[in-house]
Amino acid sequence: MAGSDQSPTRRTSAHGGPQRGMSGQLADYPLPELLQFLQGMRKRVHLLVERAEPRQSAGIYFHAGRPIHAYLPPLEGDDAVLALLSWGQGRFLLIEDAVPERETVASELQALLLEGLRRLDESTRSLPVCPRPESIPQPRTSFAAGSDDLLLTLREWRLLAAVDGSRSVSDLGHILGRDVAEIQRALANLAASGLIKLTP
Repeated sequence: MAGSDQSPTRRTSAHGGPQRGMSGQLADYPLPELLQFLQGMRKRVHLLVERAEPRQSAGIYFHAGRPIHAYLPPLEGDDAVLALLSWGQGRFLLIEDAVPERETVASELQALLLEGLRRLDESTRSLPVCPRPESIPQPRTSFAAGSDDLLLTLREWRLLAAVDGSRSVSDLGHILGRDVAEIQRALANLAASGLIKLTP
Protein backbone atom coordinates (compact mmCIF):
# COMPACT_ATOMS: atom_id res chain seq x y z
CA MET A 1 0.00 0.00 0.00
CA ALA A 2 2.77 2.43 0.84
CA GLY A 3 3.94 4.51 -2.08
CA SER A 4 0.77 4.05 -4.15
CA ASP A 5 -0.36 7.13 -6.04
CA GLN A 6 -3.86 5.85 -6.66
CA SER A 7 -6.77 6.70 -4.41
CA PRO A 8 -8.57 3.71 -2.92
CA THR A 9 -11.69 2.75 -4.85
CA ARG A 10 -14.99 2.37 -3.06
CA ARG A 11 -17.07 -0.53 -4.31
CA THR A 12 -19.97 -2.34 -2.74
CA SER A 13 -21.35 -5.82 -3.08
CA ALA A 14 -24.99 -6.69 -3.58
CA HIS A 15 -25.57 -6.85 0.17
CA GLY A 16 -23.98 -3.46 0.85
CA GLY A 17 -20.56 -4.55 2.10
CA PRO A 18 -17.16 -4.00 0.51
CA GLN A 19 -16.27 -6.30 -2.36
CA ARG A 20 -13.56 -8.89 -1.98
CA GLY A 21 -10.13 -7.77 -3.06
CA MET A 22 -11.06 -4.12 -2.74
CA SER A 23 -9.30 -1.17 -1.15
CA GLY A 24 -10.91 1.76 0.61
CA GLN A 25 -11.03 4.15 3.54
CA LEU A 26 -11.92 3.38 7.14
CA ALA A 27 -14.02 6.55 7.08
CA ASP A 28 -16.32 4.74 4.62
CA TYR A 29 -16.10 1.31 6.27
CA PRO A 30 -15.51 1.56 10.06
CA LEU A 31 -13.20 -1.21 11.20
CA PRO A 32 -15.73 -3.06 13.41
CA GLU A 33 -18.13 -3.32 10.45
CA LEU A 34 -15.32 -4.33 8.11
CA LEU A 35 -14.20 -7.11 10.45
CA GLN A 36 -17.74 -8.43 10.72
CA PHE A 37 -17.99 -8.46 6.92
CA LEU A 38 -14.75 -10.46 6.71
CA GLN A 39 -16.13 -12.85 9.31
CA GLY A 40 -19.13 -13.45 7.06
CA MET A 41 -16.90 -14.17 4.04
CA ARG A 42 -15.56 -17.26 5.83
CA LYS A 43 -12.50 -17.37 3.57
CA ARG A 44 -8.76 -16.86 3.85
CA VAL A 45 -8.16 -13.14 3.60
CA HIS A 46 -5.51 -10.68 4.75
CA LEU A 47 -6.73 -7.23 5.78
CA LEU A 48 -3.94 -4.66 5.42
CA VAL A 49 -4.43 -1.31 7.15
CA GLU A 50 -2.28 1.82 7.23
CA ARG A 51 -2.59 5.39 8.45
CA ALA A 52 -0.52 8.51 7.94
CA GLU A 53 -0.52 10.13 11.41
CA PRO A 54 1.17 8.52 13.15
CA ARG A 55 2.63 6.51 10.30
CA GLN A 56 1.68 2.89 11.01
CA SER A 57 0.88 -0.30 9.12
CA ALA A 58 -1.01 -3.26 10.51
CA GLY A 59 -2.97 -6.30 9.43
CA ILE A 60 -5.32 -9.10 10.40
CA TYR A 61 -5.50 -12.55 8.79
CA PHE A 62 -8.89 -14.30 8.68
CA HIS A 63 -9.61 -17.98 8.10
CA ALA A 64 -13.04 -19.60 8.08
CA GLY A 65 -14.67 -16.55 9.61
CA ARG A 66 -12.29 -15.88 12.49
CA PRO A 67 -9.15 -13.77 12.96
CA ILE A 68 -6.10 -15.99 13.38
CA HIS A 69 -3.16 -13.57 13.25
CA ALA A 70 -2.90 -9.81 13.80
CA TYR A 71 0.00 -7.43 13.95
CA LEU A 72 0.46 -3.77 14.82
CA PRO A 73 4.17 -3.53 15.70
CA PRO A 74 5.21 -4.05 18.40
CA LEU A 75 1.82 -5.65 19.23
CA GLU A 76 0.54 -8.98 17.99
CA GLY A 77 -2.52 -11.14 18.47
CA ASP A 78 -5.45 -9.98 20.59
CA ASP A 79 -3.61 -6.82 21.69
CA ALA A 80 -3.06 -5.79 18.07
CA VAL A 81 -6.75 -6.25 17.20
CA LEU A 82 -7.85 -4.24 20.23
CA ALA A 83 -5.44 -1.42 19.38
CA LEU A 84 -6.60 -1.38 15.76
CA LEU A 85 -10.22 -0.93 16.82
CA SER A 86 -9.34 2.58 17.99
CA TRP A 87 -8.40 3.63 14.44
CA GLY A 88 -10.96 5.92 12.88
CA GLN A 89 -8.94 6.97 9.85
CA GLY A 90 -6.75 5.08 7.42
CA ARG A 91 -6.70 2.97 4.26
CA PHE A 92 -7.31 -0.74 3.88
CA LEU A 93 -6.67 -3.42 1.30
CA LEU A 94 -8.07 -6.96 1.18
CA ILE A 95 -5.88 -9.80 -0.15
CA GLU A 96 -7.57 -13.17 -0.60
CA ASP A 97 -6.00 -16.60 -0.05
CA ALA A 98 -3.25 -15.19 2.19
CA VAL A 99 -1.81 -17.50 4.87
CA PRO A 100 0.08 -16.18 7.91
CA GLU A 101 3.32 -17.72 9.12
CA ARG A 102 1.84 -18.19 12.59
CA GLU A 103 -1.39 -17.83 14.54
CA THR A 104 -1.49 -15.31 17.38
CA VAL A 105 -5.16 -14.41 17.97
CA ALA A 106 -6.70 -16.41 20.79
CA SER A 107 -10.14 -14.78 21.19
CA GLU A 108 -13.26 -14.89 19.05
CA LEU A 109 -14.02 -11.79 16.98
CA GLN A 110 -17.19 -10.89 18.88
CA ALA A 111 -15.33 -10.87 22.20
CA LEU A 112 -12.61 -8.68 20.71
CA LEU A 113 -15.16 -6.26 19.27
CA LEU A 114 -16.97 -5.92 22.58
CA GLU A 115 -13.74 -5.35 24.52
CA GLY A 116 -12.37 -2.93 21.94
CA LEU A 117 -15.52 -0.84 21.90
CA ARG A 118 -15.65 -0.85 25.71
CA ARG A 119 -12.08 0.48 25.87
CA LEU A 120 -12.83 3.09 23.24
CA ASP A 121 -15.89 4.25 25.17
CA GLU A 122 -13.90 4.52 28.40
CA SER A 123 -11.08 6.46 26.78
CA THR A 124 -13.55 8.86 25.15
CA ARG A 125 -15.36 9.50 28.43
CA SER A 126 -12.08 10.12 30.27
CA LEU A 127 -10.87 12.79 27.84
CA PRO A 128 -10.77 16.23 29.51
CA VAL A 129 -13.21 18.76 28.06
CA CYS A 130 -11.57 21.97 26.86
CA PRO A 131 -13.21 25.13 28.27
CA ARG A 132 -14.62 27.82 26.00
CA PRO A 133 -12.54 31.01 25.57
CA GLU A 134 -15.11 33.07 27.49
CA SER A 135 -15.46 30.66 30.44
CA ILE A 136 -13.87 31.48 33.77
CA PRO A 137 -11.93 28.67 35.50
CA GLN A 138 -12.17 28.60 39.29
CA PRO A 139 -9.35 27.84 41.73
CA ARG A 140 -9.92 25.05 44.24
CA THR A 141 -9.58 25.70 47.95
CA SER A 142 -9.07 22.00 48.66
CA PHE A 143 -7.50 19.32 46.53
CA ALA A 144 -8.24 15.68 45.93
CA ALA A 145 -6.16 12.99 47.56
CA GLY A 146 -2.99 12.34 45.63
CA SER A 147 -2.78 15.83 44.13
CA ASP A 148 0.30 16.57 46.25
CA ASP A 149 2.16 13.98 44.18
CA LEU A 150 1.43 15.66 40.85
CA LEU A 151 4.39 16.97 38.91
CA LEU A 152 3.69 20.21 37.05
CA THR A 153 5.83 22.04 34.54
CA LEU A 154 6.80 25.67 35.11
CA ARG A 155 4.26 26.75 32.48
CA GLU A 156 1.54 24.80 34.29
CA TRP A 157 2.49 26.38 37.63
CA ARG A 158 2.31 29.86 36.09
CA LEU A 159 -1.08 29.10 34.61
CA LEU A 160 -2.35 27.64 37.86
CA ALA A 161 -1.17 30.73 39.76
CA ALA A 162 -2.97 33.00 37.29
CA VAL A 163 -6.34 31.29 37.80
CA ASP A 164 -8.10 33.62 40.28
CA GLY A 165 -11.79 33.05 39.55
CA SER A 166 -12.24 36.30 37.61
CA ARG A 167 -10.10 35.81 34.52
CA SER A 168 -11.50 34.11 31.47
CA VAL A 169 -9.59 31.62 29.34
CA SER A 170 -8.90 34.39 26.83
CA ASP A 171 -7.69 36.68 29.62
CA LEU A 172 -5.24 34.03 30.80
CA GLY A 173 -3.87 33.61 27.32
CA HIS A 174 -3.37 37.36 27.01
CA ILE A 175 -1.73 37.71 30.44
CA LEU A 176 0.64 34.79 29.90
CA GLY A 177 1.33 35.59 26.25
CA ARG A 178 0.20 32.18 25.08
CA ASP A 179 -2.15 30.88 22.42
CA VAL A 180 -5.73 30.43 23.65
CA ALA A 181 -5.90 26.89 22.28
CA GLU A 182 -2.81 25.97 24.32
CA ILE A 183 -4.37 27.54 27.42
CA GLN A 184 -7.58 25.56 26.84
CA ARG A 185 -5.70 22.25 26.65
CA ALA A 186 -3.59 23.06 29.71
CA LEU A 187 -6.65 24.07 31.76
CA ALA A 188 -8.43 20.85 30.75
CA ASN A 189 -5.47 18.85 32.06
CA LEU A 190 -5.35 20.84 35.32
CA ALA A 191 -9.08 20.25 35.78
CA ALA A 192 -8.68 16.52 35.09
CA SER A 193 -6.01 16.47 37.84
CA GLY A 194 -8.44 18.16 40.26
CA LEU A 195 -6.38 21.35 40.62
CA ILE A 196 -8.99 23.75 39.20
CA LYS A 197 -12.70 23.70 38.41
CA LEU A 198 -14.05 24.50 34.97
CA THR A 199 -17.42 26.23 34.72
CA PRO A 200 -19.86 25.38 31.91
